[in-house]
Amino acid sequence: MTREEVVLHGDHMGLATLGWISGCAVIWSSLFCIGNFLYGRLNFALLLLVIFIGSGLLLLYVVRNLWSGGSQTSPAGKSPPVSESVAK
Repeated sequence: MTREEVVLHGDHMGLATLGWISGCAVIWSSLFCIGNFLYGRLNFALLLLVIFIGSGLLLLYVVRNLWSGGSQTSPAGKSPPVSESVAK
């Protein structure tokens, strides 16, 4: 295993924890936003909507960074032939 491979597949515990927290914030803020909107508490619903959008964008950032090197696809978007995958 080369040094570049170690760096590529290094420990992502901090980023994964940030993703977990932002994912929980996305779920809970969306649920409470809908509930507050239905009960007519629009100020709190708008605040939760802002939290939902912010944590959703953060979650997208985390997912793109964690999964960017995870697949073995070519630049054209097609998977390499099996013989190339096995040779690596």
